[in-house]
Amino acid sequence: MRFETHSVDSKSLPQIACRLFACVAAFLLGVNVCFADSPLADEFVEDDAVSLNLLFGEKTLQTNVVQYLAKLEDLDPAQRHEELSKWVLPGNGHGLRIEGSIARPAGTTSDVAAKDWIPLSEYPESQWIRCPARELIHLSVELGLRSELKKQVSEWKPSGDDQLQAKEVMVTLLAIAESDRNNVRQHLIERFAKNRHWQDPNAADLWWADLIILWATAENPATTDLVIEDLFGAFSGLRDYIPDADLDVTADYLCLLLGYCSARSHESIGSVPDSFDVFSRVDASSHGRGNVLPRFAMHDQGVEKVSGHELDYLVYRDPLLGDFEAVAEVSTYQGAFSELLFGGIAVSPSSSRPVSSVGSFAKGNWEVSVEKPIEPLGGESLLRASSSDGQVEYFFNGRRTLSDSTRNGSAPWVGIRGWRRSKGHISDLRITGRPGTPPTIDLLSDESLRGWASYYDAESNNGLGSWNIQEDGGVSTLVSGRTSDLFGSHEEECLYYVRPIVWDARIEYEFLHDGIAGAVFPCVGRKAFLIDSSGVSLHQITDGMHQQTPLRPDNSMVLESSAKPNLMDGWNRVALHFKGNRVVLLLNGKAIAEQQVSDNESRTFGFFHYRDQTRAVVRHLRLSGDWHDPLPEVSEQKLASNLVKELEAVAESLPQHFEHDFGKGIPDDVFEVDGREDRLLQLSDGIHMVRAMPSDKAAIRLSGTIDGDFEITYGFKDLQIGDEEPTWHCGLGMTVQLDNGNRDCLDVCIRRDRLNGLPDIAFVHNKKNLGGGYKWVRGWTRRELSTSGRLRLVRRGGTIHGLFAQGDSSQFHLVGSTEIPLGPIPPLGFYNYSVGGKGMSVRGTWTDLTIRAETIDLQFADAAGTLEELNRARRDMHALDVDLSKQGLLNGDWIVVDGPGDSIAETSDGLLFTALGGIDTPERIAILKTFPQTLQADFQSEFSIMKAVGNRERGMTTEAVIGLHLSDIGTEEVGPTETIVTEATLIVRYKPDGRIELRPRLVARNRDGKTVYQPLRELTIDMPGQLRIALKDQTLYYLYRADGSEEEKLVATHQLKRETVATRAETWFIGGLNNGEMRAVLEKMSIHTGPATPAMTPTVNPRTQIPVQDVTAGNPAQDGVPSRIYNSIRNLFR
Repeated sequence: MRFETHSVDSKSLPQIACRLFACVAAFLLGVNVCFADSPLADEFVEDDAVSLNLLFGEKTLQTNVVQYLAKLEDLDPAQRHEELSKWVLPGNGHGLRIEGSIARPAGTTSDVAAKDWIPLSEYPESQWIRCPARELIHLSVELGLRSELKKQVSEWKPSGDDQLQAKEVMVTLLAIAESDRNNVRQHLIERFAKNRHWQDPNAADLWWADLIILWATAENPATTDLVIEDLFGAFSGLRDYIPDADLDVTADYLCLLLGYCSARSHESIGSVPDSFDVFSRVDASSHGRGNVLPRFAMHDQGVEKVSGHELDYLVYRDPLLGDFEAVAEVSTYQGAFSELLFGGIAVSPSSSRPVSSVGSFAKGNWEVSVEKPIEPLGGESLLRASSSDGQVEYFFNGRRTLSDSTRNGSAPWVGIRGWRRSKGHISDLRITGRPGTPPTIDLLSDESLRGWASYYDAESNNGLGSWNIQEDGGVSTLVSGRTSDLFGSHEEECLYYVRPIVWDARIEYEFLHDGIAGAVFPCVGRKAFLIDSSGVSLHQITDGMHQQTPLRPDNSMVLESSAKPNLMDGWNRVALHFKGNRVVLLLNGKAIAEQQVSDNESRTFGFFHYRDQTRAVVRHLRLSGDWHDPLPEVSEQKLASNLVKELEAVAESLPQHFEHDFGKGIPDDVFEVDGREDRLLQLSDGIHMVRAMPSDKAAIRLSGTIDGDFEITYGFKDLQIGDEEPTWHCGLGMTVQLDNGNRDCLDVCIRRDRLNGLPDIAFVHNKKNLGGGYKWVRGWTRRELSTSGRLRLVRRGGTIHGLFAQGDSSQFHLVGSTEIPLGPIPPLGFYNYSVGGKGMSVRGTWTDLTIRAETIDLQFADAAGTLEELNRARRDMHALDVDLSKQGLLNGDWIVVDGPGDSIAETSDGLLFTALGGIDTPERIAILKTFPQTLQADFQSEFSIMKAVGNRERGMTTEAVIGLHLSDIGTEEVGPTETIVTEATLIVRYKPDGRIELRPRLVARNRDGKTVYQPLRELTIDMPGQLRIALKDQTLYYLYRADGSEEEKLVATHQLKRETVATRAETWFIGGLNNGEMRAVLEKMSIHTGPATPAMTPTVNPRTQIPVQDVTAGNPAQDGVPSRIYNSIRNLFR
């Protein structure tokens, strides 16, 4: 044997010390085994054990068990059992030993986890937990010696707390081996009742014992269900980074168990789709210390990370370039965080500093300045990245975190990235647009080597170690220099492309060879093809100073089938062809080697060289693969939210469609402005809404009706919410109020929350009471920082969903869902709004509105044609015209007066009504006419307003009103949420500020007899001269004419759902509260009726006796004055 002496630098000292220690320990530990079958075994073993304890310390011997267990592998089961008993059970100068270590066994081990869901006992990591106590129990069960071992443990009397705890661990492991469920359950409850933290002094020992107990329980089919997520609540800081390397790995294995238990608790557990690949960044440290393999599982609620190795990836299989977008909804609560990988870059914001942390596939992130830190995270966050015209933008909850214009295509991969112990849950992942698939990828086109990582030196040069890009005559060249240290030490160096080569593919490049100091070799996974002029040898890449099993750095095996390489000085061309599990190596166009790659081996490609001997130089590196399938539509993408996909699909089939661009204004035949019109500013791209104080209320209401399934989408931009102290929610939103008997209201709103002041998107279910107030039922929120986007409300059957899309994204994400009784959205029941408390401000621009529905009735599609048809039908009806300027009250048999008799005076122009309200009491004066019930009726009143003084903004105001009384004659049963319309009224209100408001309205009753008021529109008009209501073909029509005008205007319609007849007509005038005054001359009343309809008994007769309300009480703002309170005569006809 020949030895050489070399100078040693400080960098090599830890490596040499570790190897020296391993050699000494292995030699001494071997003594215990070699003498096991010797007649002098007892004497030598006892002496050796005591000597080892004194020399190294018991703790060192307990934890350095890998070499010891390796020595036992060649013994038969009985001998192994005997040696394990001596090692584990008390005696020979030591107590009960339960410690162990985590290490991959010698030889080739799995680098890829099984894709399918398999039992824990089949995980490779189960063999990497090297614990003599655990193996002793397994062997005792196999040899039928479990009872004997159990007796030995139970009879042993421990001294000290440590040994007492060790005995408890052995007792628990034996109970698990016996499949004693009740005993195991009790042990688990008692053990994990107390909290433990990794910073505790005894954390390493305690967490190790916890691991072997939980692992044994979980891998035993009889007890596996006893390991539940609640047990892991005992571990504080389980997902933290832990400086102690051994404890850190133990935490990884505990997190694997937690992920395994969490995933299997869902229904339909399975593997991720074939269109995605799971892999991790691996280095010598993570591989050598036995980090767990990366795994993701798919279930009914999305994709969940089961375990992680270092930086873990879930990546779409094919490369994508061009203009497209990716969005992902991920968990971001404590201990859970995932990043969206797009173009090989992942970005995460900071909540404490104005920076974004940017990373790729190698270890080490860099920071980019942003405007301000991200707001505190909620439980779910939406990640988005989009590429357009070579510019890539990254967003986190709607806020831009990075803009990248490098136009780089060296890592065109899209997916999810996360740290090994971060719990990853992806409920939605979608890729949209029309990206292109490149025929080849230039793997050296980025000087930062995006997509690459160093295997041996992950801590320097942003995770690239000695490798970098250099320009040589305009050509990008990959270079790793030669070191002058320790020539002949075979210092391994490797750079690899982290994304595995999972397709049939071809890799081509050129490398520089000069026969002395220039050589670099291709590697696939952990196999390097060493090429020289004599042939090709296969080198098994080691873990360097982290290698725990015997494997020399200069190991090699000649490939017998390899042809003699035509290796030349200078540039040589290399190609690797991947076909199935076979890799063919070509040099300068000639096949020189072939190798199989098994399913559990890594398929990464990289470059290897001995850094102490050669430098590496590579250029013109190209990857091409069998990736010809186009990106599927979102509806076919397996990781996209199923619910959102279903909602999108149904929307396409809805028959009716309405769109409006608010850059073209607010057409008054479709919309009504409610509130402060001066708070709405017309811009070229929309309607700008401003709210600076609580009185700045403004809303744009839809005049029509929406029924059946619907999808309503409102676009907005330039949202600015003030940073004032929150006194209420503050933001922009949209609402639908359903006519379903419950007065359910559904809102989706982007806002600042009133409690924490943080921005979010909210979906809220309220109920509107008869007083006009709202009662909160339930709500859903998610952190949202967008200043533009689209709000959406969707109804499918009895469920309404709130959704939101950020910015210009085409992709909506669910905010919340709730079941709601069916009912139409009545006129004015859908609107947008601003909200804000005292001292708060918000502004933004509404850009567009899109409605899809089973039924959209905008009422005025052909107003002129409708009016002509109504007039034609009226001419064919029986007419009763009363000219009050001539007839007066002489025909009292059909005119009934309600109110003080002296309040009506006959004049030459007609009947003069004088209604004078008091401070607390309004005055109402009415006349009505009954007629035989009929399916067709047309009622019109003509009048002149002499004086109208309204001193109330709402409630019992000064009004002029006509009403058509209705009766339900339907024979079908009234539905639980259905209402029966009993009155159609057309109200003219006189406001304190001089405005005149026209309000068509319905009065209805629900099954409980409660009166429901439903306004159909609100619009400001000129002084009216005529009001008209018509019932034709089960549709109500409301019309008015301004005083002095000949033009009659249709202002509202309503389709009745049940068969309904008209029974009487009424006109009344009201002097409102606060000394309101109304003086009007009723000039003419015209009543036209169709044939009388026989009286029928309805299936369900709603209650007719309604308790009289206090007239001084506030009434709903939208309901007006209920005529029943004042009309004593009317109740005689009900």
